[in-house]
Amino acid sequence: MTLSFTTDGSHSGTPTVTLGGNGVTATNTSGNTYTASYTLQAGDTEGAVSFTIDAVDAAGNAMTQVTATTDSSSVSFDETAPALTAVSIASDNSDTTLAKTGDTVTLSFTTDGSHSGTPTVTLGGNGVTVTNTSGNTYTASYTLQAGDTEGAVSFTIDAVDAAGNAMTQVTATTDSSSVSFDETAPALTAVSIASDNSDTTLAKTGDTVTLSFHHRRQPQWHTDSDPWWQQRHSDQHQR
Repeated sequence: MTLSFTTDGSHSGTPTVTLGGNGVTATNTSGNTYTASYTLQAGDTEGAVSFTIDAVDAAGNAMTQVTATTDSSSVSFDETAPALTAVSIASDNSDTTLAKTGDTVTLSFTTDGSHSGTPTVTLGGNGVTVTNTSGNTYTASYTLQAGDTEGAVSFTIDAVDAAGNAMTQVTATTDSSSVSFDETAPALTAVSIASDNSDTTLAKTGDTVTLSFHHRRQPQWHTDSDPWWQQRHSDQHQR
């Protein structure tokens, strides 16, 4: 940051300047005009950057110390990046922790309000639109497509404040919520049926019929009360 000032020329030597409490060198740029600069450091006091200008004349008369600008200009130091206070993710599947092709995954998050503009979000590697739903709360959604990467749906949230401080990219929820994408349908690798009759291809009343299969996913069982099973059983019985 740079402080610029002009004197009436009656002082002796170079005025003495501090910026943010730090002594700095004043440079005579032209005539009675001077500048003094300071590079802000981590740990410097946040807020309005203070300054002082002191000068004396040849007789030793001290100027009243100057601590304010004449044009109302000011500089505010901010080294604190924005932060999120809550992050969660869910799908519109009946199980909100799972998603299939066509399901929509929604990321919800709340900021501390110190950011500038709208945070930037990706879901599953795709840039998405962020909507401010209320106050400092935002949502972003993505509808999963065939070919998207299966497994945990990744996300990123980025934000910056007016001073340009970038928030550390957020890639995890605050409530341990997650969504896993699965576009692979169940499949059977082998299916066989047999009865405990002496001829395993036939069955009489009282015989037990056993269906055997290998599967990659949790199967869906059909019981005697299942209308589909009752119809199939009736059809087979009539043959």
